[in-house]
Amino acid sequence: MQSKKWLLIFFIFSFSLIGSVGFINYYVDPFNIFSHKNRCNSLAVGFNERLQKSAYFKFNSPKNYDAILLGSSRATYYDSTLFKGMNLYNFSFSGSIPKEYDYYLEFAKRNNAKPFSTIILGLDFYTFSSAYKKQKTPQLRHKVSFFFKNYFTLDTLLYSVVNCKRSLLKTTGHRSYDRENIVHSDKVNPTKVMALSKTRSVVYYQTFNAYNQDYKDILMSLKYKNKSSKFIVYTSPLSQEFLEAIYRDEKLLKFYYLWLEEIADVFSKVYCFTVPSKFSENYRKYSLDGEHFYPSITPIVADILLNKKDIKGYGVILDKENIKTFIKNGIEKEMVYE
Repeated sequence: MQSKKWLLIFFIFSFSLIGSVGFINYYVDPFNIFSHKNRCNSLAVGFNERLQKSAYFKFNSPKNYDAILLGSSRATYYDSTLFKGMNLYNFSFSGSIPKEYDYYLEFAKRNNAKPFSTIILGLDFYTFSSAYKKQKTPQLRHKVSFFFKNYFTLDTLLYSVVNCKRSLLKTTGHRSYDRENIVHSDKVNPTKVMALSKTRSVVYYQTFNAYNQDYKDILMSLKYKNKSSKFIVYTSPLSQEFLEAIYRDEKLLKFYYLWLEEIADVFSKVYCFTVPSKFSENYRKYSLDGEHFYPSITPIVADILLNKKDIKGYGVILDKENIKTFIKNGIEKEMVYE
C-alpha cells in the first residue's frame, strides 16, 4: 500500500509539473500560435525563426497578405506595416539563403488566402558564398499536435522565461518580436556599434573562398515558378568597415561584382544598397553592429523600393544596361553619398 501511495504521489507531481510547464508556455506563447496578449508576451526572442514564423503564419496570422518579404536577419528589422499600399508579411529569418526561399514561399502560398502580387527579396553578399548550406525545414501539420510537441518542453519554458523578462522590463536585446511579427530593437551605444562593426567585418568573410555556382539558377527558378508575381529585389546596406572588407580584397571584390551581375541579369533591376552611402557613412546612427540596421530606416527603404523616393544618396539602381559600366568604373566612382 505504501508503494502505491508514493507511486500515486509521483504521478500527481509529474503531471502537475508537466501541466505547469504547458500552462506557462501557453500563457507566454513563444511561438505566437495563439491570439492572446498579456504583460508577459509583448516581446519575444527569435530563437528558431524558421519555425516560429512558419508556425505564426499557419496557425495565427490573418493570412490575407498580398506581398511577402524574404531575406536574412538583416531583413527581419524592416517593419512590414511601413510598406504603404501593400499588406506585407515579413518572412525573413536569421541565416537564410536563396536556396531556402522556394520552400518558404511555397509554404506561404499554400497557407495564404490569396496569391502574392508582390515578392520582395532581400539579398546579401555573404549568401553568395558556397560555404552556406540549406538548413532543416520545419514540418507543420495541425495546431494541436504542434502545441503538444512544443509547449510541454523545458526548452520552450526557457524561452518563455526570457520573453517574460523582456516584456516586463521592456528590453529587446539584439531584437525582439511583438505579437504582430514586428521587430523591435534597443539602441546600441555608437562607440560599441563601431567596435562591433570592426570586429565582425574582419571575421565575416574568412570562409568566403568560393562562390555558389548555382546561385543564378536558384534565382531564375524562383522567378520562373512565380511568373504572376512582381519581384522587387534589393541588396542590404552595410557599414563602411564591412564594405571596405570587400573592396580591399581582390577576390571578394571580384565575387561582389559577379554577384550583382547575376542578380541584375535575372531580375533586370536591383536596388543596390550595398555601396558607400548615407547608410554606410552614418551606420553608427542607423545600425546595431554595422550590418543589422534599425527598423527606423524602413520608411526610407520602403519608399525607395516602391518608387516613391529617389535612391540617390542611399544606393544605386543596377540593371542589365548599366551593370557593365558600374563594374568598369569601379566602386570608388560609385560613392553615392554627399
